[in-house]
Amino acid sequence: TLARLWYKSMSMGYDANAEFYTVRRNVLKAAKKMNLSSSEIQIIKRAFDEEEIYDKGTVTGTVTNVEGNAVRGAEVSAYLGGEQIGQTTTGSDGTYTLELDSDTYVLHVNATGYVEYTASQEITRNTTSVHDVVLVKAGNGLVSGTVVSATSGQALSGVQVNVRSGYSNKDGMVIANTSTDDSGTYSLELEAGYYTFEMSLENYTSSYTDVLVQGGETAAINGSLSPVLSGDSYRVVLTWGSSPSDLDSHLAGTAGDGTSFHVYYSNKSAYDASGAEIANLDLDDTTSYGPETITFKADTDGSYNYYVYRYSSSGSLPASGANVKVYNGDNLIGDYNPDPTASADNRHPNAFETHHGSPT
Repeated sequence: TLARLWYKSMSMGYDANAEFYTVRRNVLKAAKKMNLSSSEIQIIKRAFDEEEIYDKGTVTGTVTNVEGNAVRGAEVSAYLGGEQIGQTTTGSDGTYTLELDSDTYVLHVNATGYVEYTASQEITRNTTSVHDVVLVKAGNGLVSGTVVSATSGQALSGVQVNVRSGYSNKDGMVIANTSTDDSGTYSLELEAGYYTFEMSLENYTSSYTDVLVQGGETAAINGSLSPVLSGDSYRVVLTWGSSPSDLDSHLAGTAGDGTSFHVYYSNKSAYDASGAEIANLDLDDTTSYGPETITFKADTDGSYNYYVYRYSSSGSLPASGANVKVYNGDNLIGDYNPDPTASADNRHPNAFETHHGSPT
């Protein structure tokens, strides 16, 4: 067996200057391909360790709940090929550290009263990786909300709401669904976890939202759908949280004929020299959440700059939960969020710019 193991590891390739840790790495890879048992692989690892030939890295992090409180005593395990390779528990401050051989593992984090967390983690030699974990309360939770038109603010009935497991999952199996009633509202009960909500309606561009469901709690997930646009038109939709109560959309620039413009709450429409509309503030919201919407035509010779301004005297842009989506035709072509660690300035730097009709 040892001869076969050495021969198989040699076939993985060494150069004349190969380090001893490379030998260790290849021997262990060969052992796995030969389906040696976990105990046999541990013997091989110990043999290299005794000679101080290491190929190890570290993963460290903090385990908290959604409220940001440390979770003490959470079990953090690393699995490789379905076998547990390493395990530790979090301290009173929620921190943990695992030292592992270089490879790609699946981390499992478990704590009483919380949903199990799993994620991939690559370990690299002589490198410390940070992997923070947020745990979700176990049990069933409720998700409800209202879906409106991004241009009129009117409630939309008959919107199909499809639910898929995991974040950013647009194509996976639908595990639950419902539709909005005449008042544009919907409600779903789901097990605690991470989901993607798809909202769709004929002649509107579908929207996708990552949703966190916690046991025993209700998540308010509202939606706004953009009516399908003509090919040369763009639409910018701003949404945010409860604070600040008033964020404002601004679109400024120069049209293709050289006309300068600035569309915002006190100048809701702009026109070029021929009288053709450049841009329009379709919807202005002053009572939290949005949507606040601007539609414009992007001339190939024009320049268009969009930014968000905090009109309210309280609250901050970085903590507002603001989101800016940009649509063209029936496609979502841009999705922007302010940096939550940025300074609490009144103005968010340009979310996007367009030059010659191409948003960047």
